[in-house]
Amino acid sequence: MGILSPSYAMGFGLMGILLPAVVDAYSWRMGWFGFFYGAIWPMYAVCARNYFPKEVSGTIIGLFTLFYGVGAMAGPLLAGHLADVTGTFRWPFGVGAAASLAAASLIGFLKRAKKI
Repeated sequence: MGILSPSYAMGFGLMGILLPAVVDAYSWRMGWFGFFYGAIWPMYAVCARNYFPKEVSGTIIGLFTLFYGVGAMAGPLLAGHLADVTGTFRWPFGVGAAASLAAASLIGFLKRAKKI
């Protein structure tokens, strides 16, 4: 359950950003998202070791970092374009929330690596 909790919390935090609210409540939701986003990064190294054999855990971390980097570069461009096309930031945040919840759901299907 270690990595699932922050993943779901990030998704629900992004969903909360979409709801119209007072500025104070909006700040709390952004803080909620940021707090759990910070917890995700170091947990991936631990999960790579727990869910994959020791021999390939370095490769898994490398691939994760590659895909994270591509997403970090392409995400703002795509979100900005989507915001320009739609005229609102609700769609980019909605896509981010859906992707975060989908990723958390997919992580739930992983099985721990067998001990040798």
